Amino acid sequence: MARAFCWILTAALFPALSAAGADRALVIGIERYASTAVPPTAGSERDARELSRFLTARMGFPPGSVRMLLNEEATASRIEKEFQSWLIAGSGPGDRVFFSYSGHGSRVPRTDGAGDFHNTLAPYDVDPESGAHQVLDTTIRRLVNQLAGRRAVLLFDSCHSGSIARSLSSAQAGKRAFSGRYLPTPAEISAFRGSNSGSLGRESFVVTATGSSRSVPAKSADRGMFLTTTMEGAGSGVISIAAAADHQVAFPFQAPDGKVMGALTWAFLESVGGGASPFGKVRTEIPAAIARLQAAGLLQGEQVPQFDVRTTDTLSLESQPLFGTWQTAAATAMQNPACPGRLSLRMAPKRPGEPYREGETFAFDVESSMQGYLYLLVFSEGRKASCLIPNVLDRDPRISAGKSRFPRKGEEFVVTCHPAPCGTDVAVAIVSEQPLGLGEKENYAWDEIFGRLRLKELEAYLGVPAVAGAPARRKATAGPTAPAGTWQAATAIFESRKR
Repeated sequence: MARAFCWILTAALFPALSAAGADRALVIGIERYASTAVPPTAGSERDARELSRFLTARMGFPPGSVRMLLNEEATASRIEKEFQSWLIAGSGPGDRVFFSYSGHGSRVPRTDGAGDFHNTLAPYDVDPESGAHQVLDTTIRRLVNQLAGRRAVLLFDSCHSGSIARSLSSAQAGKRAFSGRYLPTPAEISAFRGSNSGSLGRESFVVTATGSSRSVPAKSADRGMFLTTTMEGAGSGVISIAAAADHQVAFPFQAPDGKVMGALTWAFLESVGGGASPFGKVRTEIPAAIARLQAAGLLQGEQVPQFDVRTTDTLSLESQPLFGTWQTAAATAMQNPACPGRLSLRMAPKRPGEPYREGETFAFDVESSMQGYLYLLVFSEGRKASCLIPNVLDRDPRISAGKSRFPRKGEEFVVTCHPAPCGTDVAVAIVSEQPLGLGEKENYAWDEIFGRLRLKELEAYLGVPAVAGAPARRKATAGPTAPAGTWQAATAIFESRKR
């Protein structure tokens, strides 16, 4: 006769726990530069201030969680330092993270044989003559890798490539026009000087209005944004939005209120609205808003916003709001790009997305490419987790590679919604090469699970460039833990309802 485990989907048996994680935002606006040879980027300061207000007023970020760097505050070293210490070290798996950059973008020649150029951010202290003091795309990828497991949104309102000309075209006479957010490379500046006896001052060069007469060709090695080339680790949960493709120029414009701001920043704020719009809708509306401005003659250039979304096969962000939900937080947190093993999880007998009713029984189908110790948990609202396997009837969680069904011994799980309403939860399967010690109790906080998996060590692992070799291992936390490359996880989001 099958035995039934009653599964409590609510918070009734859990101690009081914090329901919210840490929010962290780093917002950068560089409108004026240290070198007088670098043209100003109109509207960049306003971009930063409007985005900061958006985060606190509409997205619920606490005021103290948003750090803003303007002009001289935004040096290359400060940007990298704040990204590492404020965004990465100040947040954890499942937390919300936002990064934005408004200012010049540029390029510098590559010396590693991986292409012709690095795409760069050009901070306040950039040297236009030598190209020094820039933030390279490889640096951005190394930092973003360490945000794996967060609900992160990155916004780049700058150019990563473009062209230069001596003046705006005559077709723009009588219209207010702005320099594009592209800083020419030292070689381009030198070539420009060779064809113009004038000095290289703030108004000595501008980016062409159309961005097409002398655009830098889009080469396969350069195409895309900061995150589209090979990454050392998958930044699960990361959404990146850039103002333009590599070979295009991004421009500010005069917004409806008469003030200047970046076109991408404006379109982003308009499309997100109160913060509840599904990301799929935002991804459609931002390019449409840019196209309308261009068609009306309100925006120079031909920029087309670019999107890069890094998520798992089982988690779609299209129907989720910008930063997702707590279920998104749990699913994005439990990924391990450092482990080559593969794992899948499915609830049986129903089809994915089909809800379970109270009193119905279910099981888990697990398929793993690696042998080890299996742990089945359910992550619930309020950053709580309950352990289903191991349990009092199945204390040995070891499995072989292949397909398995749990429970294994004729028992069955029963959906029980008591005393609070049913809802949506996240099932999590973990296979580890070494025991994690889970199962000694039924109820956990998310951070207890994350601690056993040493997710902070995983961040350090993902932050080391591939060419640098394996990172030094940090001191293990107390109790059984798993090094970065020795475990893998899979998730399944499901819904339960009352009869």
